[in-house]
Amino acid sequence: MKKILLSVLIASSISCSNPTTNDTTSAYNYLLDASLTKKELQNKVDTVNFTGTDGLKQGKWIENNYSKNPSEGVYNNSIKEGVWTEYYNQQRTKVKSRITFVNGNMEGAAVLFDSITSDSTIGTYSENKFIPNSKN
Repeated sequence: MKKILLSVLIASSISCSNPTTNDTTSAYNYLLDASLTKKELQNKVDTVNFTGTDGLKQGKWIENNYSKNPSEGVYNNSIKEGVWTEYYNQQRTKVKSRITFVNGNMEGAAVLFDSITSDSTIGTYSENKFIPNSKN
């Protein structure tokens, strides 16, 4: 009898530890409580590339537009904020740049990487213009 009870407890703990089931269940409960759209529900489970009901981009985004270099960073009301990383390749394994954005403008610390040598140029963006640090 103890073996059967132990087996039932183990089986129930395994089924409860499944993150996909728990995430989906909690997301559906949230849907019922907040009346979210299906797209909002999907974004609630996976918060990357979230667009609010107002149509504005929010939070972490990974942009894989095949006509330009992929990039990733944070949007606040569809405005780039903080450090954005741009890549040379679609697999996002070779970094092209890391640039700081303030209110959607390149403003602040930046690092640019050469595609061949991986040498870097450190500098600052001011008024969307790159100013390399002087080498001492």
